Amino acid sequence: MKEPNYFTMAKKARKLAESDSYFTEFTGLEYRGNMNTTVIRTAQGRTIILQHDATTPSPHNLIHGIHGT
Repeated sequence: MKEPNYFTMAKKARKLAESDSYFTEFTGLEYRGNMNTTVIRTAQGRTIILQHDATTPSPHNLIHGIHGT
C-alpha cells in the first residue's frame, strides 16, 4: 500500500517500532490524521468539544459549520 504524501501517524509508528517492539502492532494500520479535538470547560461548568477535522468524509463547502446537540 502506497502511503499518501501528507502527515500520517503510520510513519511515526514504524519509526517507534524500530526501537520498541510495543509499537509493532500499530505499523500495519491505516491512520486518518489531520484531526484535532479541544475540550473547553466554561466558567458555568459546561463542556464544549471543538473539533477541526480535515479527513472525515462530509459534504464540502467553504462555510464554517457548527454540528452538535
